[in-house]
Amino acid sequence: MKLFSSLSQRAGFTLVELLIAITILGLLAVITSMNIAGALKRGGDAKAMADIKDLSAALEIYYSVNNSYPGDLTGLEGSKRYLSTGKVPTPNDQYTYSYASLNGNEDYCLCANLVKIDGNATDSDCSDDGSTKDYFCVENAQ
Repeated sequence: MKLFSSLSQRAGFTLVELLIAITILGLLAVITSMNIAGALKRGGDAKAMADIKDLSAALEIYYSVNNSYPGDLTGLEGSKRYLSTGKVPTPNDQYTYSYASLNGNEDYCLCANLVKIDGNATDSDCSDDGSTKDYFCVENAQ
């Protein structure tokens, strides 16, 4: 009889042990999800910056062919001469891309807002007034 009574007392976990284990697992899940969310935002910022650099290169090719920049980004579409896909990349819901053709299509400012990473401009007009740099902008190289 003594054999059965000692086994029944040791089988399983106590309520306190279960609560501690669940709390630890919950904390690990929260920490992991926060890290994943941050990594996704940084990845989105990196994609936006890469898109802006690709568009800038396409605009420079456009300029070398036409001696001016297009009035808007749709001028780059339809030909794989400027963009490898023939289409202007579209940002996801968290990002916006802005393009301004300046000085009679002789200059441009191309920007993307950033979510996680600091950019190089404070507004989508390529300006930097010293405040929080929420935009990544590129101006023409001509």
